[in-house]
Formats: sequence, structure tokens, C-alpha cells
Amino acid sequence: MRWVEIAVEIDREAIDAVANLLQNAGANGTVIEDESETGSGEFFEIPLPVPAEKKETAIVKAYLPQNDLIGEKVNFIKSQLEVFRQFLTIGPGEIALRAVEDEEWADAWKQHFKSQQVGRKLMVVPSWEQADESTGNINIYLDPGMAFGTGAHPTTRRCLQVLEDHINGNEVIYDVGTGSGILAIAAAKLGAAKVTGIDLDPVALGIAWENVTFNKVGDKVTIREGDLLSVAGEQADGVIANIIADAII
Repeated sequence: MRWVEIAVEIDREAIDAVANLLQNAGANGTVIEDESETGSGEFFEIPLPVPAEKKETAIVKAYLPQNDLIGEKVNFIKSQLEVFRQFLTIGPGEIALRAVEDEEWADAWKQHFKSQQVGRKLMVVPSWEQADESTGNINIYLDPGMAFGTGAHPTTRRCLQVLEDHINGNEVIYDVGTGSGILAIAAAKLGAAKVTGIDLDPVALGIAWENVTFNKVGDKVTIREGDLLSVAGEQADGVIANIIADAII
């Protein structure tokens, strides 16, 4: 499959709004290139070397399937940027498009995905690295591939912290929009007895199960295709959904 990389140059103030806009347009995640140390994104953020005269703009990138809907989605992004100008400093708002292949999109970000502490004990570790198992941390080995969820985005990080605060052991948990499976795996490693990760994206389902298997929690975690209403078969102690509000409401 071919993809279209959409790169939007904006004022730093608008990073979060534009990242959310691109995800609402259908992107599984965003890449943020920023000369400052601030900003956040999924799949990753890239702090660039700071020059003598620091630019006031950043670039937010996203990847959408190259199909008949791409023109409509680009027009939607352009129109929303103009709406944002009414209450945000958008800056240039220039959009650049580039065609990329599956492999380029899925692998290019790996050089920027590093181990990161996301809670008191939770540590997210790239599956191609080996964590120090003597630290007492709970290590979640992850290869997100083309699915949402590395722990870098503030919402993912906050969900992980909520799980760490509220899972005491033997809970039944549903993870709606499981993406890479990061939250389902975290719940299992924190002590939940049964976790069901749910997603509509077949690519995400495959990646999530690979991560579940790699983390050796397949005895606790099941990955299912569908939505909560079609999959839920028993009462749960908790439901976690790190997805955009429109999908929940």
C-alpha cells in the first residue's frame, strides 16, 4: 500500500491542535519536528538541534492511505486550519504532500523511539532493545509498527498512569482502540487477570497480538476485532479507551 505524508508547518502554539486535526482526518498518529524540547506526538517527537536563531515554527506530519478520499481529506485539513486561525496563532499553515511506501513509513521512526519511563514503575522499551531487568521496573516491550501507541503521547502516558494507580490485581479490563496493545499489556503486567484489547483496524490487531506475545502475557490478554458493544461478554472492573472523543461519543 502507498501512503501520503502530510507535513504542515505551523506556529509552535498550534502543535496540539493540528496534531489532533490530522488524527481526526484519519491518521493513526503524528510526527512532530520541533527545534525546541517541547511538543509531543505519536508515534514520536523529534527534538532537533537548536540553531542560534531558533525558528518559531514546527512541522507536524501524518500519514494517510493514498486512495480516492485523500483529496477530500487534504481539503478538510486546509479548511480546518483556516477555522483555527480565528482563535490560534497558526503561522504559515503550509501543507506539503509526499508519497511513501509501507516499509518507509513503518520503519523510519524507529531511530527516534527510545526507552522511556511512563509511570512510577512502568517503562516502555523498544522490542529491539534489552532493558535492565534488575531495576524493579515493569518493562513493556513494544514495536508499534503502523499502530497508535508508544507511550510518547500525553494521553497514552496518562492512561498508563491511571492503570498503575487503579489496578490492584485480578481485575477484568477492556481496552477499546487497543492500537499497539500497550495499555492491554500494561494492565496484564500490573496484575489484571483478564484483559481484552479491541480494535477495528486489522493492521493494529496483528501488531497488538505480536506485542502481547513478545511480552509473554498471552495467557491474560485476548485481542478481538470489533467494538465494545459487539465484543464485551462479561462485566468488567474497568474500561479504558485512548481514542478521540468523537469515536466515544
